[in-house]
Amino acid sequence: MAVGESHKGYDLLAPVYDTLVKFVFKNQLYHAQNYYLNRLTIDQHILIVGGGRGKILETMDQQNIPLKITYLDASKQMVRYASRYPSKNLDIYFMTGKAENFKPTEKYDILITPFFLDQFEGSDLEKIIFTLSGFIRKQGIWIVTDFNKTEKFRHRFLVKCMYHFFKFFTGIKAGKLSDYAYLIEKYEFTLVDSKQFSDGFIKSFLCVKT
Repeated sequence: MAVGESHKGYDLLAPVYDTLVKFVFKNQLYHAQNYYLNRLTIDQHILIVGGGRGKILETMDQQNIPLKITYLDASKQMVRYASRYPSKNLDIYFMTGKAENFKPTEKYDILITPFFLDQFEGSDLEKIIFTLSGFIRKQGIWIVTDFNKTEKFRHRFLVKCMYHFFKFFTGIKAGKLSDYAYLIEKYEFTLVDSKQFSDGFIKSFLCVKT
């Protein structure tokens, strides 16, 4: 199902996206986005926003518990790849569209945003965090995995390269990393745990809606 026009830039990158990720980061991105998946419990309703080609679904299925998942990505091609994964335990509803246009009919137990928030900064970031926060029920969980700003030269250089690359291919407005955790806590969430990867360049954190 579509909730908006497919993102042509990410459609173009979809066939090679996982290959590029593995070439640059080895398996660190996947280790990070999978880190808190052991918090999933039976029959939870989960919303994944910006899951890309859907590699995260493999790990979720390996938990061997039934889960109901709404999978939303702005790229039709990314969703197409994600929908190919065979699953034994997952009831998945795939959707193409932007999160800001999504109108859920219920609140979710868990929201997962793997490497999604780095596409926004400034007022756009605050707006998308406000929108996403409304998708989660009270005491629900938000699992955020994204790049983390550090002062290391190699990290700052890589951030510049990544933003130039994605600006060229996708036209994203953001040009720098922001403090996602601060803004998420601003909208009624408590940061209860976090884990760093790749020498601090990647961070996954667990937030609970209070």
